[in-house]
Amino acid sequence: MLWHIFENGWEDKECFSQLVYGVNEIRKRAAKWNPKEVERVTGLPEAQVKRIAELFAKQKPATLIWAMGQTQFTTGTANVRASCLLLLATGNVGRPGAGANIFRGHTNVQGATDLGLDVTTLPLYYGLAGRPGGIGAGSGRSITTG
Repeated sequence: MLWHIFENGWEDKECFSQLVYGVNEIRKRAAKWNPKEVERVTGLPEAQVKRIAELFAKQKPATLIWAMGQTQFTTGTANVRASCLLLLATGNVGRPGAGANIFRGHTNVQGATDLGLDVTTLPLYYGLAGRPGGIGAGSGRSITTG
């Protein structure tokens, strides 16, 4: 998808250049995944990938939603990074209705994915002030405000 987005100028140039380090390197890597190579590896016809790339690049806001299927491979980290680059390239970060939406079976299914999901603590298990015995209590990690 990035190949088509860059090739056709569908990227959000301002967002991409301001928020991403190494833009030229990303473009070089995306260039290696030309339509013929993508079709060889995935079996998806070029026309289908181009159509989806154009829809995703031009629809604002847009989001990517995935679950563990994208991450359960030896290339899982690379898959997630590529998805985030796709969002950045199209300017679909930092605005309502845009961004990455990762669904998990439950909080902490793959480590500290508690950000915003656990209402009894702050992100990364920092305890809430005035909540004795809660996670983080006595650990020196509780945060007080005011």
